Amino acid sequence: MSKANPIKAVRALIPAPIETPCGCIVRPVTLGMFAVLERISSPLLGETPVDGALSLVPSLYALTHDPADALSGDLFARSMAWADTLPPAALVEIRDAAERQVQAMLDVVPEPKDSKKKATTDGSPRSPSGAPKPTDGAGARSYGKSPQARLRSSGGNGRSPGE
Repeated sequence: MSKANPIKAVRALIPAPIETPCGCIVRPVTLGMFAVLERISSPLLGETPVDGALSLVPSLYALTHDPADALSGDLFARSMAWADTLPPAALVEIRDAAERQVQAMLDVVPEPKDSKKKATTDGSPRSPSGAPKPTDGAGARSYGKSPQARLRSSGGNGRSPGE
């Protein structure tokens, strides 16, 4: 469980489906659903940019259906047939609920450990020269944005702000 925010961790461990105003149920992101979203290169994961509604429909379909269903047959054809039954306003409703479900999952995913980093002492990397470098004090650390925070602040397009 995340020490930084145990409430978010508990919510992600016991996720609830989200019902949208248009009546669609957006499922929580389980390991199976994450695998589906990863397999289809979902723009909701921030790896690929959102390129209009057409790029979102398969992801939204997957999140409103069983993961096994999303992987059987032609996902694009089934997702387009499903989208054709919904009003245009449903896109925003389902996308917003889907982004909340993805965010709930990202809130508890541990940061990947950088295998290139050397051993650390008291949380600070060792200096390559061996001598410690001056700091602004014991509590002075850089709290730059994590990869998940960069994903959120970039609007989910996988780009850094300003690109």
